[in-house]
Amino acid sequence: MGEVILVDKNDNIVWYKNRNNLSNSDIVRVSVLNVINSQWDTLLSRRSFLKKNNPWEWWPAVSWMNEKWESPEQSIIKETKQEIGINLYNLERITKINLKTNLNIVSIFFESIVDLPESDFVPDQKEVIEVKWFTKKDLQKILDKSSNIFLTSPLKIA
Repeated sequence: MGEVILVDKNDNIVWYKNRNNLSNSDIVRVSVLNVINSQWDTLLSRRSFLKKNNPWEWWPAVSWMNEKWESPEQSIIKETKQEIGINLYNLERITKINLKTNLNIVSIFFESIVDLPESDFVPDQKEVIEVKWFTKKDLQKILDKSSNIFLTSPLKIA
């Protein structure tokens, strides 16, 4: 695990730091991918039980702290291949939101249209235990129950 990008509240790079040494005052940049299909279903990933934060919860398809020398786009393309086993052929930057969890985060949200069955995804079991397509109705049920701001913020905007 390498160094991650520290930014100011306006997303200007200010420094780099090992992700294991982050403090509550640091602001990190995170890329988040919302995947939809042509039926407007949304792909969510269930986080591995090995994850420190929010194990077993449904999250956007992919999310990752941007590492040193990576652009937000490079980060999300790399992590999509690593976490759910697909290549992205279309990627649109949709919004940027400042969020507060146990860290201060500048989240850059992307969207991609992918028409693949769940069986074509290959989750990295250390990161993601499963992926699943959710209809708008089923997704709303999850959003109503979730306190996960990575999940609720961009999807309520979209």
